[in-house]
Amino acid sequence: MKFNQFLILASLILLTIPSFAQTTYFIKYKSNVPIDIVDSKISDQIISNSIGDRPVSLPSYNVDYLAKGLGRGDEVLGRVIKVNFSENVDEANFTSMLSSDNDIEYIQKSTNYQLDIVPNDSLISQQWALQKIKAFDAWDIAQGVDTVLLGIIDTGIDYNHPDLANKIFVNSGETGTDQFGNDKKSNGVDDDGNSFIDDYRGWDFTDRVGFPFDSTGGDYLDWDNDPFDDQGHGTYISGIAGAESNNLYGISGAAPKIKLLTLRAFDPGGYGEEDDVAAAILYAVVMGSKVINMSFGDNAFSYVLRDVIRYAYSQDVILIASAGNSGSSAPHYPSGYSEVICVGNSTQEDYVAGSSNFGSTIDLVAPGSLIMTTAKNSGYALISGTSASAPFVSAAACLVLSKQSFTNEEIKQILKSTSDDIGESGWDLRSGAGRLNILKALSVTAPSIIKFHTPTQDFATSGNNITIVVSVLSPYFTNYSLEVGTGFNPTNWLPLITNSLTQISNQEIFNLNVSGYLDSVYTLRLIVNQTTGRTLEERINFHIDRTAPVTELISMIPAFYGDKATVLAAMYTDDPSVVKMYYRVFGEPQFNFVTLDGFTINNQFVKSLHYGFIPKDLVSQNTLYEIYFEAENLVGLKSEVKNNGEYFILPTTYNAEISTEYKLPYTLPAGSIFEKSLALTSSNNNNIILRTNSNPKVSSIYNFENDTFTLIDSLNEKIVKDVGDFNGNGLTDLLNYFVRDGFIDEQTSLNSSTFTQKYSNTGSKFWPILARDIDADGIVEVFSVQNDTTVEVWEVQSNLNLTKATSLKNFSPVGFGGNIINSPNAVVDDIDGDGISEFWMIDQDGDIYSYKITGNNQFVEQYVVPTQFLGSSAYLTSGDFDGDGKNELAVLLHSIDELDVSPFYRLVIFNLNGASVNFIMDQALIDASTEFNNAFRKSENSIRLNDLNNDGDDELILFVFPYAYIIQRDFSDNKIIAYKENINSNSIFIGDLNNNGINEVAFPNNNEIEFFEFSFSNQASTPHNVLGFSKDSISIQLNWSGLAERFYIYKGLDASNLELIDSLVFEPSYLDINVQKNKTYYYAVKSYDPVKVEPLSGLSNIIEVYSHTPALPITAVSNSNRSVIVKFSEKMKNTIENLQSFEIPTVGYPNSITPNNQYSYLLSFNENLPDGELNVIIKDIKDFYNSPIETDTLAFLVSPLPEIQSFYVTSFEVVNSYKIKVSFNFGVDQLSAQDLNNYIFTPENKVSSVLLDPNDSKTIYLDLTNQKPIGSIGKEYVLRINNLRSDVISGSVFINSGAGSYLVLSSFAKDLSDVYVYPNPTKEGTEKITFANLPQRAKITIWSIDGIMINEFEETDGNGGVDYSLIDLSGNKISTGIYFYRIVQLDEMLNEGEEKLGKFAVVR
Repeated sequence: MKFNQFLILASLILLTIPSFAQTTYFIKYKSNVPIDIVDSKISDQIISNSIGDRPVSLPSYNVDYLAKGLGRGDEVLGRVIKVNFSENVDEANFTSMLSSDNDIEYIQKSTNYQLDIVPNDSLISQQWALQKIKAFDAWDIAQGVDTVLLGIIDTGIDYNHPDLANKIFVNSGETGTDQFGNDKKSNGVDDDGNSFIDDYRGWDFTDRVGFPFDSTGGDYLDWDNDPFDDQGHGTYISGIAGAESNNLYGISGAAPKIKLLTLRAFDPGGYGEEDDVAAAILYAVVMGSKVINMSFGDNAFSYVLRDVIRYAYSQDVILIASAGNSGSSAPHYPSGYSEVICVGNSTQEDYVAGSSNFGSTIDLVAPGSLIMTTAKNSGYALISGTSASAPFVSAAACLVLSKQSFTNEEIKQILKSTSDDIGESGWDLRSGAGRLNILKALSVTAPSIIKFHTPTQDFATSGNNITIVVSVLSPYFTNYSLEVGTGFNPTNWLPLITNSLTQISNQEIFNLNVSGYLDSVYTLRLIVNQTTGRTLEERINFHIDRTAPVTELISMIPAFYGDKATVLAAMYTDDPSVVKMYYRVFGEPQFNFVTLDGFTINNQFVKSLHYGFIPKDLVSQNTLYEIYFEAENLVGLKSEVKNNGEYFILPTTYNAEISTEYKLPYTLPAGSIFEKSLALTSSNNNNIILRTNSNPKVSSIYNFENDTFTLIDSLNEKIVKDVGDFNGNGLTDLLNYFVRDGFIDEQTSLNSSTFTQKYSNTGSKFWPILARDIDADGIVEVFSVQNDTTVEVWEVQSNLNLTKATSLKNFSPVGFGGNIINSPNAVVDDIDGDGISEFWMIDQDGDIYSYKITGNNQFVEQYVVPTQFLGSSAYLTSGDFDGDGKNELAVLLHSIDELDVSPFYRLVIFNLNGASVNFIMDQALIDASTEFNNAFRKSENSIRLNDLNNDGDDELILFVFPYAYIIQRDFSDNKIIAYKENINSNSIFIGDLNNNGINEVAFPNNNEIEFFEFSFSNQASTPHNVLGFSKDSISIQLNWSGLAERFYIYKGLDASNLELIDSLVFEPSYLDINVQKNKTYYYAVKSYDPVKVEPLSGLSNIIEVYSHTPALPITAVSNSNRSVIVKFSEKMKNTIENLQSFEIPTVGYPNSITPNNQYSYLLSFNENLPDGELNVIIKDIKDFYNSPIETDTLAFLVSPLPEIQSFYVTSFEVVNSYKIKVSFNFGVDQLSAQDLNNYIFTPENKVSSVLLDPNDSKTIYLDLTNQKPIGSIGKEYVLRINNLRSDVISGSVFINSGAGSYLVLSSFAKDLSDVYVYPNPTKEGTEKITFANLPQRAKITIWSIDGIMINEFEETDGNGGVDYSLIDLSGNKISTGIYFYRIVQLDEMLNEGEEKLGKFAVVR
C-alpha cells in the first residue's frame, strides 16, 4: 500500500499518460573520474566495476550519454550517463548494488513527468463515480479496445447522441454495397449470414403479441433492425458504460474505448418479455459480445431466460445484472442466477443505498446514486438505482478483458476480490464483496474461480441427499469453509467443512444428508479466506419440497380478448411453480397446453400467482373446450386440478355480426371529446367541445360546418361535465370541473361561443357529477362529490349560484378498498320499473348502490348490488338494452389484483324485478393495458347506451382500451355489431353532426378522432376475422367468419386498390391459385345477403399475405448437452405459442423454446440429452407469415462430453522472503518443473532454482536466492506458473492457463515481532522507505529526535507493508537525521493492541 499525502481538488481531474514497463536511471560519476573513463564505460556497456561479472538479477540494459551526447565532453554533464533497462528495476535494489562504488556521486531514477490533462468532457466534474472507482487512474492501464464488445440489453440506444454515436458497434458484414449496388443496410438480404437481415447496428427484439398498433407507443410490435431508444433507459445505461471521452462534450464512460452492441428488448414503457431478452442474449453470443449488461429484473424467474443464460454462460459470456430497487433481500432475476454477476447500488459516501436489493445473491456494489449520464435527444440526466450500478461493473469487465483474456468466472472473481470493502469486514449481505475498484482490478489481474457447480441457485429436491461440487482456486488462497443455514439469508449457520487447506477444481466436497430437513428454503455458503485477511463468499439458495404444490383455482371464465373470445384462468400455488392450462376442443383426442404467464406466452415463470389464457391465434370461436390444470413445483412434483375428477367445460362464445360502417370525411385532433354536440352558435347542434392530447387542460370549442371543424373558442383549466340551460334564461350553461373544484359558466349571449364564469367552488370539496331537474320541481339540481363517501345535492338559483339541499352518504357495506367514491359519475333512471327514478353510483369496492328519489330533494336509501370487483372509475350508464321498454343499468367493473390475480374487466347489464337483480349480460374482457400500460399514454375507458339505429332499442357502446365494441341485444343473444382497435378515450360522443338522421360515433385513437356511421339492419353484415396464408408457393388460402348466401373476394397489389376477383364463393374460405411466389398481396371480403335492403356488405378488414414456399425444417444441431437448434428454410415467428410443437421421443418436450434468430429456435431441456443419434419431431407450428408447417422429423447427433483433466495449485506458502512452497493436485513432471522460464513474476522477479520435494511428488520449492524478496514487504508479486506439466502417471496434463496457476505473493505478519524498515539508513536520492512484516492492520507514527510528531499513517490492505514518502504532515520533505517510529497493531474495530518502537536514519 502506498501512503499519499496530497490535496484533492474537486475541480481538477488528473488524467495520466500511460507508462511502460521499463526503467531509466541517470548515474553521475565524481569529478575525479576522468572523462575518458566515462566514455569507455559507455562504449563497453559497463555500469560499474562493483557489479563486474557477478550473476546479479538485472534485465538487459543499454548505457548511453546524457541527452544522446549533447553534453559529451563537458566537465559536469560528460560525467552523467543514462542507463535504460528493458524491464522495471527496483530503485532500492539497484542503489544497493552500486553502494560500494566510490566513483559514483549519485544515482537518480528518471522521472516521467505527466501533463495535467483535464478531460474536456463538459460534465466530467459531475461524475463523482469515476473518481470513486478509481477510473481515471485505471485508464493509465487500460481504456478498453473496440474489439471488446459490450452488449446492452435494454430499451435501445439513442445512436445519434453525440457522446454515443461513435461508440455504437457497426456490423461490417451489413454495410457497404452488395453486388447489385444496393446498400447492405437496407437491401433486405442477410449479407453476413447470421440469420438476421440488415442488422448493421444491432437489433430490436421487442414484439408485443396481441396488441394493436399504436403510433404513440413507439416501435414495439415486431422484430426489426432499428434498435433506437424510444424510452430513454438504455441511453442512460450506455453512457455510464461507454460514452466517448475527450470530445469536448458531456460525459465520459467508464470504459471509453469499447464498442456498444445495441440490443433492444424493452418497449417505450420499459416493459420487456422474457423471450425477447432471451433472443437478445443469443444474438449477442452470435455477434461475439463477451460482456452483456442487463439493468432490469423481476422477483420471479422463468425457465426460458434461465436456460438461455446458462447457454450464454457456457459460451464464456460475462453476464452482469442489476440487483433491483425494492430494498428486498429476496432473490431477484436475472441477477439472482448463479451465472450472473449481481450488482447493488452504492452512494457517494460509500454506503449501500436503502433501495438497493441485497441478500445471498449479491456479488458487489458500484456507484448508482445521482449518476450523470447520457439521455435521449442529445441530453444528459442524473439517474439513480441499481440499473446505474451495473454498467460500471460491465465496463470494468470490458477493461480487464481488453488487458488480458480471462474466463467469465475468473473475471467475476477478479472484480470481487479487488473491490473495496465498505461494509462489514469481508463479504456481507448488503455490499457483497465490496465496492468496485477498477484500478485494483486492472493492477492485480490474478484470476480465481470460486463457484458452486452443484447445486446451483434455486436447486430443488425431494430427496435425502445433495451432492455439493465446487471449485476453489484463488491466488490469495489460505483455506475455505462450507456452511448451511435455513432461509434465504440465514443468521445461524451449521459448519459442514471448516478451514480446508487445499484448493479444488470442480470436485465433490460434501454429500449433504437432508433427510431430516423440513420443507423450506436453505442457503449454502462457501467462505474463502485469503492471504490479505479478507474473505470471499459465494452463496446459493436451494429448496427442499417433498409435497406437490397446493393449488387454488381463483377464476376460470370465458373472456373477450380483442376480436376473439378465449378462456382466462388464474391460480394460486403455495410453492413457486409453473402452471399449465391444458385445453382441447370438446371431443378431440389431444390436449395442448399453455403456461399461465400472463401476456408473455409460454415463458414458464416460476411463481405463486399465475394467470393466462388460450392464445388468440390458437383459440377457436364459438366452441366448447375441455380444460384442466397442472401445477409443477421446482422439484418436479405435480398437482392436477380438475372439476371433481372431470374436465372443466367452457365455451368461447363470440357472437359477431359486424355491421357495415361508413367513415365520415372529417376528423378532430386526438383527445377527449365531450359526449354530445351543443347548439351555441346556431340552433343546430353543430358545436363540439374537445380536450386535445397535446393541451388537455384546455377545453376547445369547435364549430362544424360543411364537413369541417373550426376552432372558435376555448375554456382554460375547465373540463365540461354537463350541459344545459340550468336557470331557464335561454343561454347555455356548462357544469365544469378541474381536479376536484367545480364551476358553472354561462354563455355570454345567444349564438355566442364565449362563456362567463358564474359560480365557483374551490377547495377540492365540489367535484361535479351532473346537473338535472331530478324531482320535476322546475329547479335544476347539481350533484357533486364532497368527500370520499359523500355526495352533495345543490339547487341552482336564477343567478346560477347554488344552494345546498342535502347530502347522500355511501350507505353500502364497507368492502375491499373501502367505500370511496373515486370518480364523479352517476346515473338517474328508473331501473326497477316502478315509475320513480333512482340515483345510482358505484364505489371503489364495487358496490352499486342507489337512492330512490321520492320527492322534492327527498332521497331514500334503497338498493345495493355488491359485485366484489373494483368500481374502477365508476363507468356506468343506463338505457333500454333489451327493448322491453324498461331501462337497464350497464356497469364496467375491474378485477381486484390482490384477490383475482388475472387482470380483466367485468361488464354487467342488469335491471331489477323488485329487489331481484336480472342480468341481461355478464361478460369478462381481458385488460390488455395491465402489462404494458406505460408504453402508452394513460389508458382510458368509457361506456354508453344509445339508440344508434333509431329502432327504439339502445345499443351498448364500450371503449375498453385499446378496443371498442358496439353490442346489440338480439332476442336472447348479445351480438357484437362493430369492433375497432387502438381506441383510447374516457368519453363517447354520439350525435348527428351532418344532419342525415343517422347518429355517428366518434372513435378517438392516438392520432386523431374519427367519426363513423353504421348500417345495423338494412345491409348485409361484414365478414370479420379474415386471415390468409400461403398454402404453397402458388396458392393462398383465405378464411373468415360470417354468414351470408355468398361472398365476394377482392385482391390487389396495393391496399388502396383492390379489385373483385370472385363473386361466387359460398363458404367462408377461398383458395387463390393465381399468385406469384415471393410477392405480397392484399385481400378483403364482402358478404352478399339478398334478404337485406342493401344485400352487399361493406368491405372487411384488409389483410396482407406474402406468397412464399412455407417454411421447412432443415437441420437440427445439438449445440450443448442440453440444447438443440432447429433451423428452418423461412423466417419463423418470434413467439412460441405451442410448446408441444417440438418433441424428442424418449426425452419429451423441451423445457423452453427461444428464437435463436429469424430462422431458428433454441430448444432447451432440463436434463442432459442421451449420447448418440436422436430425432426431433416438428409439428403444429406456423412460420413467420402464418403458413402451417407440415409435420417432419429431423435427426441430430449428441456427442459425449470429453472428460477434461485439470492440473492446478492446491496450496502455497511463503516460507521466507526467498522461498515459496507450492503444492499441486497431481504429481509434478520433473523436467518442466526445473524450467525456470515457467515461472513468471509481475512485477519482474526470478526463480533462481527449483527443488522437488523428495517425499511428496506434488510439492515443489521455488528458491529466489539473490533475487528480490517477497512476502510481507508491502508489495504484491503475482506469480504465474506456465507450461508446467503433471507427471506421466496423471496423464502429463498441462497446468491450467487461468485460475489455479496464479499465486499472489503477499501476506501479513501475525504480530510485530519481525517488523523491519528498508532501506535503513537511506541513501542520497531515496524518496521512500518501507515498513515490512506488518500485521493486517497497523498504525505508524513518526517522531523527530526532538519528540515532535512528523507524520502518522496506517496499513490496512493486508499486504504486510506500507511505503512512507519521507514527508511531514505539511507535505514537506524531512531533513537528514535520526527518526523514531511507533507501530501499533489494530484489530477489526481499529482498537489498539501490541506496539513496537524503532528508529531509522535519513541521509540527504
